Amino acid sequence: MAMTDNDKASRFPDAELKARAAWHYYVEGLTQERISEILGIGRIKVHRILSAAREEGVVQFRIRDSVVECLVLEEALKQRFGLSQAVVVPSAADRSNAPLMIGHAAGAYLADNVNAGDVIALGWGLKFAINELPRRPIARTTVVSMLGGLTHAQPLNPTESAWEFAEKIGAECFLLPVPVYADRPEQREAFMSQRSVQDVVFRARRANIAVLSVGSFS
Repeated sequence: MAMTDNDKASRFPDAELKARAAWHYYVEGLTQERISEILGIGRIKVHRILSAAREEGVVQFRIRDSVVECLVLEEALKQRFGLSQAVVVPSAADRSNAPLMIGHAAGAYLADNVNAGDVIALGWGLKFAINELPRRPIARTTVVSMLGGLTHAQPLNPTESAWEFAEKIGAECFLLPVPVYADRPEQREAFMSQRSVQDVVFRARRANIAVLSVGSFS
């Protein structure tokens, strides 16, 4: 039996989906058609979710759900920096679990936004996001590592991350054939002058998706 738009699964858990739909409808005043586009589900499903949110008490005088704070921050980020999309995850009770939560959200975002023909440039620290990425071939995709490799094998080796990402989506993969660190500036210049390195850098600069991680802002 064919699946209609109203049967499509969302990338959000059911409770979060209700909160997001209710926020967009009651607070932002968006139409159900626009909400269906944002959440990636059919209009009939949006109507059902809003009805369920009212019946279950998610919607009263305010939306009662822990995700609301994240929604407020997402909207603030979009307004402040002119972003079309932003995803904020709740704070982890155990700070050591923060990379897992961020990785889960990043993996879900990539699963929804990588399309045929995309060129994806990868940075450092993407292990958890790649772990969450479903194994689904996407035609004519290319993955390019923006970092060289480490001589000491580690779970966060950028070379391994790029290869694993490419393998999951059936993409062509290009790696920088140099160490991630150079001892001296002249060594870096020598590395960058190599034609094989310039080819990978050229491909990375043509990427329409760049995936980067950052450390602490403190």
